[in-house]
Amino acid sequence: MTVRAFARWHGVSHTAVQRRLAAGALPTAGKKVRGRWRVLHPERAVAEWQAHTRPRVAALGGSNGATQPSEPARSTQRERENRAKLLELEYERKSGALVSREQVILEATAFIRATRAKFLGLAARMTRDGLIAPSAEQAVAELIRECLTEISRWETMTDVIAATRRDAGGPEPSP
Repeated sequence: MTVRAFARWHGVSHTAVQRRLAAGALPTAGKKVRGRWRVLHPERAVAEWQAHTRPRVAALGGSNGATQPSEPARSTQRERENRAKLLELEYERKSGALVSREQVILEATAFIRATRAKFLGLAARMTRDGLIAPSAEQAVAELIRECLTEISRWETMTDVIAATRRDAGGPEPSP
C-alpha cells in the first residue's frame, strides 16, 4: 500500500506517515521499496501508530459516537489542564500579580510588629498630648497590653468575630 493510500485509509496526512516511517515509529509495518516508503502491513501499522500516539481528546458525543472520552483521553486532558494552570501561575508570579508565601509572611510580620509598637506607645503619647492624666498612663498601658495579648491568641476568623461581638455587646457565634 502506498503511503498516500495508507494516510487516506487511516485519516492522517501522508507527510505524517512519511515522518513516522522515517523516524522508525512503524518498524514492522513499513519498508522502503525502490527508494520509496510502502506500508506492507496496514493493520500492524495502525497498531504501531496507536502505540506511538497520545490519545486525542475529543468532546463528548464526538464523531466517533462515544458518550465519554476514554480513560487515557481523560488523563491527557487533566494533564493538559494542569500544565496550563501551572503556566498561568508562573506568568502571574513573573508579572507581579502573585507574591511568594514567604514574602507575605515577612511583610505581615513587619506590619504587625510596627502596629504593636505604635499601640504600646499610645499611653505615653496620650499623656504627653494631655488627653489623659499622668496617673492614668499606667492603667491605659496595661489595658493596651491586655488587648494585644488577646489579639495574639486569635487563630481563626471565628475568634475575631467572637471578640468583636463580645466587645460590642453582641451574641457569641456558635462553634
